[in-house]
Amino acid sequence: MPYIITIYRDGDGMPMALVVVDALYCGICKPKQDPIPLPQLK
Repeated sequence: MPYIITIYRDGDGMPMALVVVDALYCGICKPKQDPIPLPQLK
């Protein structure tokens, strides 16, 4: 299950999230390489 580490706004004001995949299942962080856009939070 993905876990959101933090949410921030980029230079254009778009909310972005840093996400770790499988945080609950294995306990080893595997952050996504790129932040995930969250336009629904505008």
